[in-house]
Amino acid sequence: MSSASLQLIDSNRMDVSSFERRRTSRHAVAGRVTAVQLPPATGGHRSRICSLELINMSDSGMGVISSEPITVHSSITIFFPPHGPEHGFDLYGRVVRCMPCVEDQQGHMVGIRFEERQAA
Repeated sequence: MSSASLQLIDSNRMDVSSFERRRTSRHAVAGRVTAVQLPPATGGHRSRICSLELINMSDSGMGVISSEPITVHSSITIFFPPHGPEHGFDLYGRVVRCMPCVEDQQGHMVGIRFEERQAA
């Protein structure tokens, strides 16, 4: 039988920032966008269109809620509609996480990492 015991970590002595992996800060956003999911290169289903609810966004990725699960590692194109005098734009990324929502929310929490574009 093991004699190991559990101990609480003193958060005052621990550098919490060492666990943070984000390179840029996230900002809360709200709204709905349309996306097209492309299956991973290993095969799978055909492309599909889905509606996403924005949660947060940074320079390197975004968090959204989808009513249906989205395949991890699939490519995704997100279409932002025009707003007032501003033109709409598209972002391209890869799904890195998809988990069922917790608490009273329905749907799936999806993490998207933006693809780095090569400069012309």
